[in-house]
Amino acid sequence: MHPGDLAVGHLFHDFAHEITHVDGRIWGSFLALLFKPGQLTKDYWSGRRGKWLRPLRIFLIVTALSLLLAPDAAGPLGMRVWAIEDQRGTRIIVGTRPERAASNAGPGAQGLAEAKIRLDRAVAPEKLKQLTEKIHKVYKVIQYVSLALFAAASFLLGRRVQPYFGAHLIFALHYYSFEYMLTGLVNRLHIDPRVPLLIGFFYLVVALWRLTGKGQSSSRLIGVDFGSLARAVLLTFVVALIELGLMSTSATIGLW
Repeated sequence: MHPGDLAVGHLFHDFAHEITHVDGRIWGSFLALLFKPGQLTKDYWSGRRGKWLRPLRIFLIVTALSLLLAPDAAGPLGMRVWAIEDQRGTRIIVGTRPERAASNAGPGAQGLAEAKIRLDRAVAPEKLKQLTEKIHKVYKVIQYVSLALFAAASFLLGRRVQPYFGAHLIFALHYYSFEYMLTGLVNRLHIDPRVPLLIGFFYLVVALWRLTGKGQSSSRLIGVDFGSLARAVLLTFVVALIELGLMSTSATIGLW
């Protein structure tokens, strides 16, 4: 201990040091996460870990920030849930744009909802908001299952290159961190909430090119191989199903 170690001024100094330290781990990690898909995971797999933040720390920081940036959204794709009461009864609508379906905005608006759950009992209008909040609380508990399911799908698709499930879980932490960051930005900029899924697809293409495709031996992104493209399509589909399933499960549990 040194005099002044516990002073407020010293704490601010420590904070500034962590943010601006010359090793650049904080800013470097997030810049690589955003603009170099798969690079953090590739380095972690190969043992080059000193200059990056650990995957779990990145994920925890991002998920905490996402609660501030997108408090009404759930998960990496920004899924939302609406409880409504209309002439057809009480329904729970889950999706990226469920408010459009709930408002009956023109023909085909109902098709914008990815899932609908009809209640067997009536719910008073003043209780609908409480029900929606309850569903979000349930999701916050079970949302981490999504990481394991994504890692399992990644493992099945890329086990010949990377046979360790834990390695694919690292990839899941990095990919979901990116999607959570993207969802937060989309929410703040009032962009179509389906954007994270579309950008996430292209992100996966490049990341898989680096991890299990031709990018393993080349640092130049010249022509993405069809294997990486196919795996990205499958994983994007899996992510959408996982998130839709978890939100629907949360809605079902929330009704109990």
